[in-house]
Amino acid sequence: MSLCKRGRTWHYDFWYRGNRYRGSTEQTSQTRAKRVEALLMHQAREKQGLIRTSRVPILSEFAPRFLHWVEASQLELATKRYYQYGWRMLQKTEINGMRLDQITTDAAEVLRFPGSGANGNVALRTLRRMLRKATDWNILNSCPRIKLLKERGRDRLIDPATEAKLLAASSQPLHDVILIMQDTGMRPQDVFRMRWEHLNWFKREL
Repeated sequence: MSLCKRGRTWHYDFWYRGNRYRGSTEQTSQTRAKRVEALLMHQAREKQGLIRTSRVPILSEFAPRFLHWVEASQLELATKRYYQYGWRMLQKTEINGMRLDQITTDAAEVLRFPGSGANGNVALRTLRRMLRKATDWNILNSCPRIKLLKERGRDRLIDPATEAKLLAASSQPLHDVILIMQDTGMRPQDVFRMRWEHLNWFKREL
């Protein structure tokens, strides 16, 4: 255990099972600060979660650490892009400015995203992973349940004969949109957002 005085208040700084715990006890008396530190040590040992006396970051402040972990992790490249895209959607919502401990199941349920339910679920799964990492890193004691949106699956397939009829009756750029959708399985809203710089001509991939 270690206490140090910064200004008028005492701060704690200790390690337990490879995790570092530090913050302000918000006490000006060393005796009372030792009592707070002893309580925090007990809670860390009992896995009850550390009492947070320091400010919990808002989501936008926490995001750089999460994205750095994503980039440095051994996750598949597609998974890394998935979380990066999910964060870009979360940035455009009001939850971006909320403290992590204020993000509840209800707060996540009112979020709205463009496109289909599957598109919105990219953002919600990213939010769920972010909150779980915040728990792993002892920033939160627990994370809320994040409910996913209902997704509509494809109810029909375009066979080659139907594709040929569509292409014959389609002018540009609809002709190319249909080709890309059929060849890649992409959704219309994804094709419409494509730009030339998204194409990798050397690897022949999007």
